[in-house]
Amino acid sequence: MKWLPQLLTLCAFQLNNRSDAFTSTATPRIPRAGFFNSGWERQSDQKTTRYATSSKKQDTTILSVGKLVGRGSYGTVHICNINDSRDYDDPNDEQDQRSSDTPLRQRRVIGKRAWNQEDLIRMSMNAKMKNGNNGSDEEDSFLANNNIDEKFFAEKAKRCKKYLDVERHCLDKLLGLRDSFSDYGVDGSNPWQLPELVGSFMDSESNEWAAFSFISNGDDANDMESSSSSNPKAAMSLSDAISLQKWGSDVDVGQKTHRLSVVQQALGLEDNNNNGDGFGQTLDHILQSLLRVVSCVHRGNVVHRDIKPDNLLLDPTSKSLILIDFGSAADLDPSSITFSSSILASLGIGAGGRVGLDIDVVAVSPIYAAPEVFIKLEKSPKTFDVFSSAMVFMQLLFSLFDQRTDAAFRQQLEEADYNLDAWLARELSAKLRPTGIDEAVSYLGERPGLYTLLKDMLRRDPNRRPSSLQALEVVNDILTKRANGVVVANEEEDGSFFASVLEASEFCEVDYADAGAVDKNQYESSSLTREVDIAQKVVMSAPRPLNFVASFERASSLGLMLAEADADVEEDYGDDADKLGAWNTAIDGALLGEVFVKDVVEGGQADEMGIFEVGDRLTGVGDLAIGNEGFGHVVDMLGKQPERSKTVSLHFTRKSMATPLMPAAATSATSSSRVSSVIDQGAWSISGRRNTQEDAFVLHEFRPPQNDAYHLLLAGVFDGHGGDAASATVSKFLPDRFANSLFSEDRETQDFSGQHLASSIEEAWESICDSYRSGCDGDGESCAADYDAIEGIIKAGTGSKDLVAGTTASAAILRYDDADEVSILNCGDSRTILVGKPRASDEASSQKLFGRRKPSLVHFCTRDHSPKDEIEGARLQAGREAGLDYSLPQCSMSRWWLSIGDYQYAVARSLEGGFATSKGIVSDPDITTISLNEMSVEREIPSLVIASDGLFEVLDNEQVAQIVLKLRMNGENASDVAKALCTEAVRKGSSDNVSAVVVFLDDKQL
Repeated sequence: MKWLPQLLTLCAFQLNNRSDAFTSTATPRIPRAGFFNSGWERQSDQKTTRYATSSKKQDTTILSVGKLVGRGSYGTVHICNINDSRDYDDPNDEQDQRSSDTPLRQRRVIGKRAWNQEDLIRMSMNAKMKNGNNGSDEEDSFLANNNIDEKFFAEKAKRCKKYLDVERHCLDKLLGLRDSFSDYGVDGSNPWQLPELVGSFMDSESNEWAAFSFISNGDDANDMESSSSSNPKAAMSLSDAISLQKWGSDVDVGQKTHRLSVVQQALGLEDNNNNGDGFGQTLDHILQSLLRVVSCVHRGNVVHRDIKPDNLLLDPTSKSLILIDFGSAADLDPSSITFSSSILASLGIGAGGRVGLDIDVVAVSPIYAAPEVFIKLEKSPKTFDVFSSAMVFMQLLFSLFDQRTDAAFRQQLEEADYNLDAWLARELSAKLRPTGIDEAVSYLGERPGLYTLLKDMLRRDPNRRPSSLQALEVVNDILTKRANGVVVANEEEDGSFFASVLEASEFCEVDYADAGAVDKNQYESSSLTREVDIAQKVVMSAPRPLNFVASFERASSLGLMLAEADADVEEDYGDDADKLGAWNTAIDGALLGEVFVKDVVEGGQADEMGIFEVGDRLTGVGDLAIGNEGFGHVVDMLGKQPERSKTVSLHFTRKSMATPLMPAAATSATSSSRVSSVIDQGAWSISGRRNTQEDAFVLHEFRPPQNDAYHLLLAGVFDGHGGDAASATVSKFLPDRFANSLFSEDRETQDFSGQHLASSIEEAWESICDSYRSGCDGDGESCAADYDAIEGIIKAGTGSKDLVAGTTASAAILRYDDADEVSILNCGDSRTILVGKPRASDEASSQKLFGRRKPSLVHFCTRDHSPKDEIEGARLQAGREAGLDYSLPQCSMSRWWLSIGDYQYAVARSLEGGFATSKGIVSDPDITTISLNEMSVEREIPSLVIASDGLFEVLDNEQVAQIVLKLRMNGENASDVAKALCTEAVRKGSSDNVSAVVVFLDDKQL
């Protein structure tokens, strides 16, 4: 798939400010879109004037180039003025015969010039210059000392010129057909929603300019006289209006009365929000206007292929959307065609003489482009624009006003196979979602049939999408029925699923005042951060991961040396007895075909990670497990990873240094008859139906520095949201912070009691939370989800540049040896459960205790910190009454949420940034210590399971316990059980990432 990222990158850089360039110093202000893709450009308040002349009458027509208003993917765009003194009475001059509402002799236009070879070289040079100076001597020196591939830049310039030629061709064709469209002619009722191609002009240096009609923001006229002393402003783009809606203040844009009030004002629409439906009426107008202009383009047998907010101007004069930038368009009518070329084009080979119909290259937006990317004549090519139009409308409907949020929606839709029902079902169960979903569902519910239309417009198969005209007719029919008060059943028009969503969409509140006793005084003074020593010294052997996932950049060598268990490695290790010993220990008992780390390449990716040991076993590539299929299978799986992914994740496991100990003899009659110890452990994590992974886990062992007899095991799962910054931070630092707390230098004695383990893990968690919040509040964007703007890929389920990533946490600490307690930390809705088979003697009491026919397999379960939990509700209510700005739980779509800024959270406690914390989503954990001795009295075959809510979304505690016990009794190891849990969750339809840690505990009767 070729998105032309190199070309787009080249064309994105600004020209320098030399006298022969077309820019001047840019001011950091929110862009008012000029013409063609100006969502990220900056305007200049200073003019640079040049003169261009008509290629036909160079002595009479002068084009002065003024303010830069934007840069498209293939050229520079300026506000220009045309001063034309030609005689319009010449009947032989074709240009004189073209009618226009504004005389050509006094006209403001938008001028666009394609990048030439010199421009592209200079932009590339500026990008590489570190100091950013614009002196000509320095530039000339750079050009002289760098090998410039002139052929490469010449080809790029040729393509830029081609895009401008395609744009002129398509607009000229459509303008010529305007009078033939009965509803767009002189007597037509609809305004013309395309820019007029005024003409082409050459400047004194033979640079060709295309001039288009100027679309004003309504503050000034188009003629020269009225603008001689004013600062002309082009119409705002839809993209800019969205940015102002999210980031602009009321002073910038006037009072924001609803989510699309800026768009409403920019279009010059009447403010009808007094009746509470300004949002809905603005959406109605936009959808009709968008489909009307797209259907007009399609009537001319042209497909635009780059419909997006940047390419839609808001014209207050006609109160319509103006569709611009036809550089990626294709004229589906052949301009010069032969029989053979027509046949080839129908098969997707060659363009068949059709202007703009490139077969293997196209410059489009990855967020708004249809799944097919490259159109084919036999597969309804014009429905490409129908898909893009639906994507634009969905962005407005669901208030996805940040580019990252919009990219996340595209990813979610792709993961749902472009099934809107599946996407909506997932969104309703998400831990974090944009706040616009409630208003969007309400809007759709009031317009029966529109949800179904959007489903059809977003179908993967282009042949199954409606045409733009069909879509417009459906929208007109829906809005006419609504205006006339015609009642239509939602289930009849939109199906039973959406009808059930509407039934669950009622907003509700709950009174938590008497839900439980909460000390309100604890909320009167709350400090979100405290000073911590980030560089604390570890005074023990480093925590050693037993299971871990390593992510490698695919563009570079992994730096791993792998070998099968039966490989002859003695010669490779030479005199290095330590490595040979580690290898022999690792492969002891291994199966033939299992693959292990033999060594790492010095300076490679694996070496820089610093986590690998000789003998680490490779157990998975991506989401797929590896058994004993051999090294060739590993290579094959690496080659089959998704091309779109820039990284590959590998799963590893290693043997523990601790040997399970037999229980000590009882020393008194009061001693328990049964004790437990760790006998096996394993972990697994998969992205599941999502393209990104936000979960993380830890499974580390510790050995105290002064007593090798003691080994500790730390296990935990961290379910990230809004990006992986928080979950990755916790998984990276929790083992060391726990060690710092437990094994501090000033402790005279080693304390491994359950109480001390609990206090140590709590202290470590609080230290990380304070450090993370403090760092993110200082630089919030560094804690936001990673985003590739060129590819339109966000590494999160959803996110925005101002959303600090968060994470839940559930972790346990216990001893390998005569363990009689396990200490558990829980914050959020990840979950820790202790499971085991009830002993026969306790079956009757188990039935009575749990009120079940069959005895419960679950001995303990942590409490989910969800907004619907009564304790959490009472805490939030108490905080509000104590004067804190806490959000209170709200019920929507059959689920409880906390509304925080632009998002809704389905969790009441987790690690978040300072803003969400101030709204009540605190990181205070529950700390619980469970007696394993008491558990062993009641149960046999005990196990510890820690998992993210992606598992419990589709499996309840008892089902998880049944899987664990069954597989363990069948002889599976803990790692295989963890894999089986994650795989089963995905099979049952979990829409989230899934991570699980499983620890087998041993019980011995004395």
